[in-house]
Amino acid sequence: MPRSKRSKAQIEQMKVIGHGWGLDMAPLPELHEPNPTEIALNAANNALAQTQVELQTTMEKNDNLYKAIRVERRKGQRMTVRKHILEGQIKLLQAVELPAAMGDAVKAIQLLQSAMSDNEHLEHKLSRLLERCTLEASQSKAKQRDIDSKLAALKKHNCILQKCCDWAQGIKAKAVKCAKNSANKENRT
Repeated sequence: MPRSKRSKAQIEQMKVIGHGWGLDMAPLPELHEPNPTEIALNAANNALAQTQVELQTTMEKNDNLYKAIRVERRKGQRMTVRKHILEGQIKLLQAVELPAAMGDAVKAIQLLQSAMSDNEHLEHKLSRLLERCTLEASQSKAKQRDIDSKLAALKKHNCILQKCCDWAQGIKAKAVKCAKNSANKENRT
């Protein structure tokens, strides 16, 4: 701390007043240039974070596709139940030979045909969706394997870079110590 022209009593009085005189100031941080291992470590950490974001996005997409397949399957099941109900109603109407029943039977047949065409359409849509989901699932698994291998490689690289940084700090500390010792020796002579 630089020596002040004020007495100790004056400095204490200034502290009480709050002008900041005589307060121990923290030393300014030393500026240093990042070394290549720190830069590589930061790059590896950034790549690791990006890979984890891609993995999360892929998993969310798989969940959405699974939900869509589940909805389509339930639609198909409802249509099958509806078809069976209509077929039962048609059989009942065919058993009754009344003129009014014939009109209802025609209507029931039309409903059955429309239900069957809807069912075929839904089955076709479901098969396309299943094919697309299978393809995307296989691509997702391949991508996840790739991401897992990249993640493992980045973790290994990160560990190596961390060891290099730790090693470099030890060497730097030894070099500073040697420089101080040599400076002290030169100052003594």
